[in-house]
This record gives sequence, C-alpha cells and structure tokens, in this order.
Amino acid sequence: MKNYRIQKENPSWTDEELFQAARRWLIATLQKIIFYDFLPALINEEVKPYTKYMPHVPPGISHAFASAAFRFPHSIVPPAMILRKNVNACEFREEVGGFPALRLCQNWWNAQDIVQEYTVDEIILGMASQVSEADDIIVVEDLRDYIFGPMHFTRLDVVASSIMRGRDNGLPSYNMLRKAFNLPEKTWKTINPKLYQTNREMFDKLEALYGDINYLDAYVGGMLEVNNGPGELFKAIIKDQFERLRDSDRFWFENRQNDLFTDEEIKKIHKTTLRDIIRETTEISDQWLQEDVFYFKEGDPCPQPFQVNATGLEQCVPFMRFDHFTGNEVTYIFTLIGLGCIPLSTSVVFRLMYRHQNEDQPKGRFCFGIGYMLIQRRRRMGWDSSYDDLSATAINIDTTNDGYHVPAFEWLQECYVRQVIVEISPGSLVVRKPRGGILRKMIFSENAEVLRLPSDKHLPEFLAALTLSLKKLDGQLTCLLIPNKALLEKAETEERRQQRLDHFFREAYARAFNQPQLSDSNTHENDTDSILDQTITKHEFAQAIGMRETDMFVQRMFAITSHSSSDMVTFAEFLEVLKKFSEGEKGSMRVECV
Repeated sequence: MKNYRIQKENPSWTDEELFQAARRWLIATLQKIIFYDFLPALINEEVKPYTKYMPHVPPGISHAFASAAFRFPHSIVPPAMILRKNVNACEFREEVGGFPALRLCQNWWNAQDIVQEYTVDEIILGMASQVSEADDIIVVEDLRDYIFGPMHFTRLDVVASSIMRGRDNGLPSYNMLRKAFNLPEKTWKTINPKLYQTNREMFDKLEALYGDINYLDAYVGGMLEVNNGPGELFKAIIKDQFERLRDSDRFWFENRQNDLFTDEEIKKIHKTTLRDIIRETTEISDQWLQEDVFYFKEGDPCPQPFQVNATGLEQCVPFMRFDHFTGNEVTYIFTLIGLGCIPLSTSVVFRLMYRHQNEDQPKGRFCFGIGYMLIQRRRRMGWDSSYDDLSATAINIDTTNDGYHVPAFEWLQECYVRQVIVEISPGSLVVRKPRGGILRKMIFSENAEVLRLPSDKHLPEFLAALTLSLKKLDGQLTCLLIPNKALLEKAETEERRQQRLDHFFREAYARAFNQPQLSDSNTHENDTDSILDQTITKHEFAQAIGMRETDMFVQRMFAITSHSSSDMVTFAEFLEVLKKFSEGEKGSMRVECV
C-alpha cells in the first residue's frame, strides 16, 4: 500500500524512484516491528534504545546464535494450526481436511495449496487467536520426530539436529559459553532450580550421560534454563546478536547520518505496528484483530476454542526410506548390460582403428580416438607420414604478407615446444602465433632459433627463402648436418643466452671490483676462460642496466666502451671501462659521445 501513497504524494517520480522509496519504507517498517515489537515479546524484556551508528561493531551472525539460541523458539511451536473464517463473526473452521486443525508435520511442503484453499486472511486470523506452546523444555513431536528430511531418510529430529549442528560448528560447552557472555558458571542443581525440584530424575540422567557439566552441550543447557521465556544464556545471546545487527547497520532507519528519513518520518515508523500492516494488506476488519498481535490477552476478540495438541489430529506419517531399485528393475538390468558392453565395443573399435591405421603407417606406429581423427585430417592437408606425429600442417594460415611462411614447432627449452608460424622476409625472420600476434622478430643475431618443419619437403623451400633474405644483409647461408641431440645442446636459445649474459656481468664485476664472491660459484674453469670471448649487443647492455636502447646514457656509455665501430662490446672492453670507474677518483672520468 505504501507505493500507492508515495505515488499519490509524488506524481512526478519515475517507477524506479517509487520502487526505491517504497523499498526503504518496507525495510524500515520490518526493522521496527522485528526489533521493537517481536524481540521484546520473545525474550520477555525491553530492549535498549538506539543511540548511534557504530561502524566498528561486527554485524556477523555468531555461531552461538545460529547453532543454539536461534533454536529456542522450537519449544513454543504448536503441533497444528487452527483457521478462522473471515466473516463478521468469531467463527473457526471445525473441519480442515477432516480434522479440527491443520497438522504441521503433514504440511511442510504444502504452503501454496493451503493458501489457495483457505486464503491468507483465514490463516492470519487463526494465528492471531491461537496461543503458542508454553516456554518449557518440551518440543512437540511434529518437530522432535517428524521434521522434514532428505529422500533417503524423510523424517528427522530437530532437537538431535540442533545438538549435532552445535558440535559441527565447534560451539563451546554450556559453561564456557556462559563465561564468554560474562555469566557465572552453573551446576546441575542451579541450571534451573525450579525444574530441578520437579524433575530431578532428568538431571540425574543427564549427569550420568555427560559425566561432567563442563561437557554439557550449549543448546541442551540453554534449553534447560527456559522458564517463561529464554534463560540467561539464550537471552544474552539473542540480545547481543540483534543489538549488533542494529548498531552496525549503516542503513538502519533511526540513523540520521544516512539521510534516509526525517525525524517526523522516523516517528511515523515507530508508530507503525504489524496490526496496521495486516489491516492495510488484507480484508480483515479492525474489530476482529487485537491491538498487539504478538500477544493474546484477556478481552481480545475471538479467543481460540481449544488449546491445540496432538489429540484428535491427523497422524504424522513415519519416516520412509526411498528405495531407488524398487520399480526400476528392468531399467537397472538394461543399464548394467549396456555398461558391460562398453569395454567390448570399445576394444572392437580400437582394433578396427588399429588395422586401418596400419594400412598407411609403418609397423609399430598406431593411434586411435581423437588422435586418429586429427592424423587423418593432417594427411588430407599434406602430412608426410615419414616424418612424425608432430606435424603442424593442420594449422590454418591466414596472412597477407608477401614473404615465405610455413607452420613449424619452435623449440625453446628442453620441456617447452610451441606451434608457430615462421615468416621470412628480406633481412628478417618473424615468428608469429598460429592465430596472429608477433612473438619475436629476428635480424639474424647470435641467438639460435630451433625450428621443426612439418616435413622434409618443406626444407628446400625454407632454405631458399632464407638464402634470399640473407642476401639483403650480404650474408651467406651455411648448412651443416648435425644430430638432433647435438643440435639442441648447442643451440643458443634466449634462456641460455640470458644465462651467459648473467655470467658475463657477474664475472666482469667480480674482476673489476676485485670481489671474488660476486663470481658464479658454480662456474667451471672452461666457462671462465670462454667468457673472454663473449660479446654483448647494445640492446642487451641497455636491458642489463634497466634502460632503453635509445637513452642518451646508453648511447654514450656504449660509445666509449666499444673500441671498434661495431654493434658489439667484448668482455675485455667492458671490463676496461668498469676498472676505470672503480679505480678513478670522483670526477676524474666523464662519459662523452665518441
């Protein structure tokens, strides 16, 4: 109803503005009713007034509340619900499905059917007149033995489930939880003195069962305290939880800092009750609804005709185990036959593939499944079976370059091979991803590029294109026949090149500054001698000092380091410059462009 009032008061608002405003009022009304009306009725005690928003207060739901105190209302739930007709008289339904009241255990999942048959008004009127069970240690059998469960065990015990939930959540024992809420410890006699006098036998059985009260479950101990409302422990837990939820909520309706409501609107919200909402959203008349719907007091209209108990009600259906086999015998038989045929049919298919594969492949080589399908596709696209299974001819190449290109496998290190597209143009070699994107562009530096072509027939074309590319640089192609193992060991990959550069700089600094500890301790004598023949490029030099190749310092430093006009710097040249820096006095050397 609030959205209609807001729309009437603000006709120019959009649908979204109306929705958000109505949503704010609805949430604020629920906050007020739950905290200031329902909570005092539940714990039988007034709550603290709101002071201010406290952002430091944690709003989370505690395990003590979720696994113990939250379960307290189970003791006040009745076993059935009476319905009251919405007529201009106090008239209850005497027959609900053949019984005087709607049994709880038989209607866990039938809420919509009940609403459609008896209407919401009758349910609300019946709940307004019906009195709950007493606040005691007794839980009705609808919850204790016939709460809903899974299909393999359709009925559960809510009390046993609550005890197990507390243990599963690591809830401390009863006395430890009391101490956590600044409450004194209890003994078996002092948990509930009045109950101990009337039912001492129960406490004796509990003592024999637990042995020590310090092992008593928090849920059990809290329920034993119940006396006209929750006991000390549950009351403290419930108040703590609700107060933290309120005080830590930035959007609480009483928080003036969020500017959601004015002082007048907050007063209006405080005056709103659940009775007002029922009157505005149903067709229930004022005269048949008490002022405080959470209580039924003497003089309130239409008291309940009887206190509901299990007597004369529909019997609860006991728990059942759902047997998945019963009624599905034929389906199970055919399913097992089908599963048994899978290995046989699979072996036949593999054997046929093996035979078909041997028609085109050398002896001893075979594949099956999706691998067989891929090889057949590769053959149709020109795969040479005399090469190996790593053919890359199945890659679809889409390039607009005029140069030569071929799919290949690039060897980067011992355990890393990837598919690439190699493009050779005058003066350079470009390695691309199969689906676009440049991986590297080489102008034939000292770094080695190890490639595996699709087949032998691609080799002449590749060598011819490489020869033409080198002519632009006045270079010459030299072909050597080297065993595959020796080739991979000798290849100067990027990773190996980086290792050599690290060795280069460590050895140079160790010698220049006379610091042997800077040298690589794992270096062999042959490697130390070979470092004298090592050279670095301007690009590698710039990367080593963390600068760009075009930076002025790199240009000048490289110019004074290199004695020749080449693009390389030898180890001896680099070491000579480092010694000048290390031995000269401050200001005795300048970096100038040569």
